[in-house]
Amino acid sequence: MAAASATILSPVLAGMAAAKPGPANSNRRAPADAGLPDPARLSAQLFQLVSTSLDGPKGIHPQSFIVAFGALAGHSARWIVRREIDAGLIKNDFRTPSGVRRPGVTVSTHVDRHVHDLTGDSYAATLVPDLIASGADWLPQINAMIQHNFMAINAPAYPDYTVAEKHLPEIPPQALLIMLWENTLTCLRNAPGAEKTAQKAFALATVKAAAMYEKKVPLDVSGQLALETAIAMSKLEYGF
Repeated sequence: MAAASATILSPVLAGMAAAKPGPANSNRRAPADAGLPDPARLSAQLFQLVSTSLDGPKGIHPQSFIVAFGALAGHSARWIVRREIDAGLIKNDFRTPSGVRRPGVTVSTHVDRHVHDLTGDSYAATLVPDLIASGADWLPQINAMIQHNFMAINAPAYPDYTVAEKHLPEIPPQALLIMLWENTLTCLRNAPGAEKTAQKAFALATVKAAAMYEKKVPLDVSGQLALETAIAMSKLEYGF
């Protein structure tokens, strides 16, 4: 499962100047937070899971690595909302967006909120500082772009994740997505308070992946790949 090269940034993301990651202990919890679930621990588990799954004969393909976290984060947002609906905590607001006729595409304001949570401080400061600084209208702009380029009836069913076979395990991309999600789901179900920490954990894992491959993929491109993939996959009922 690999991402198409993103050498041309979308207008929303053009001109971003990525900052360097913060100190290693910048996400350490204060004593007052000691009883809360730890997103850093879940993040480490997710990072290990994805890196092990995508480590092929020639190592990990950087764009594939970053897009995997975006795709899983987007789908986990749907999982969180479905659990909240089943528990009676929120109303079911899944709906087919106006003008979209592709089967399996549904959107939810609750899901959008969780995708927005991906851009917390750790993520925004490293990958998308200019995007966040541009104001509160960034999510609708990218949503509109995704809908035009990805969800239109004549658009491809999925983004082009094709890369040279030498980078990946010998597993078909769709099967790899399913395997990644099933393993991620097990991880989330076993993590205390995962509904509250998953998006933060995915953000931390994405930042780590982007920083690891900064010399091969600019941080702003990594930010675009991860965020746009998360938004796209958060709208697919049958993406995995």
